[in-house]
Amino acid sequence: MEEAQSLNVRKELGHGSKWRAYLVLYGFLLLIMAVFYFQIRHDIPATYVPCVFAAIFIAAVIIVLWKRRQDRARQRTAARIEVTSADFTILGADSKVTMPWSAFSDCLSANLNPSFLG
Repeated sequence: MEEAQSLNVRKELGHGSKWRAYLVLYGFLLLIMAVFYFQIRHDIPATYVPCVFAAIFIAAVIIVLWKRRQDRARQRTAARIEVTSADFTILGADSKVTMPWSAFSDCLSANLNPSFLG
């Protein structure tokens, strides 16, 4: 899913080029940060500007640490496959799929394209 989203972003922003897409994304980020910086400098009194930037930095660090903690708690486990003589089972973190061998062979024969055979 992440790769599909990455390809979509590259197609929309970089017209297929990964580096052009990154250039556009980072360009927008720098533009937004510059506009935000000048807006703060304009609207906030000079004595409070360091406090505002310190608060923004602290909030960013807290958000990054919180996201890393969530990602560690949500680490993905690899799917396990159990094979017996009657069926096979795919066990995920939150799912279990069991399919008899007859259904598996039907699935293979339905999707097998004879043009690939030669």
